[in-house]
Amino acid sequence: MYKRKMGEGSKTFVLVEDIDAVLAKVERLGGRIVMQKTEIHGVGPVAIIQDTEGNGIGLWKPSMNE
Repeated sequence: MYKRKMGEGSKTFVLVEDIDAVLAKVERLGGRIVMQKTEIHGVGPVAIIQDTEGNGIGLWKPSMNE
């Protein structure tokens, strides 16, 4: 199990239709990509962004192979 570091909060993941489009918009609007899009087998692609106020948000496009 992953042990969180002090000050590291939990991440909320939101379902998105198109991770690439959201990532492009995040940078254009002043946010930051913390973790580039990564494919997780059986889950789908995920990415983590940070908004302009420093909040971390996970993005997820569910895999349709189920």
